[in-house]
Amino acid sequence: MKLSLTCDVIIGIDPGLSNGGIAIYSPNRKTETLKMARTTKELWELLFPYSKEKTFVILEKVNSFRDDTDIPGKRFGIEKLVLNYEAIKNVLELLDIPYLLVHPASWQKELFLVKKGEDKLERKKRFKTVAQGKFKETKVTLWNADALLLVLLGKLKKRSDPLWIYTRLPQKARTQLFHN
Repeated sequence: MKLSLTCDVIIGIDPGLSNGGIAIYSPNRKTETLKMARTTKELWELLFPYSKEKTFVILEKVNSFRDDTDIPGKRFGIEKLVLNYEAIKNVLELLDIPYLLVHPASWQKELFLVKKGEDKLERKKRFKTVAQGKFKETKVTLWNADALLLVLLGKLKKRSDPLWIYTRLPQKARTQLFHN
């Protein structure tokens, strides 16, 4: 089956509260990056215009791990992150913007970014360098690099492997974005 993805805008969302970001790509516009919205209302206002276009979002999946609850401060941060992640999904669903969830290890593997033995800061700096090389017109920072790389993943998969996107979208979203 030959699939064709019809989409004007690809949005990458790294849902981190303090270091998260949103990257918005459209072929005829400069790629835009924004810090993660602080409130659900801000997120709604930011994403609403894209609900009127053929848009899909790649949202980095958030998980909490058993060990995350052992340290009280970390547990609180994880709980806030999970709540923000759920709010993002709710806004996308209410705006009827198709989205797919991708685990950090999965998108990093897809982009050949996995490197063993690196600490978080080293990894973030390397991701920033890779993103800057791919989005030369955009000021890449540590907070927006992951969101830009999620957009890059979307662009690459749209062009070379639309089935990858198709199989990860809910059924309703498939009919919104794909045709044979």
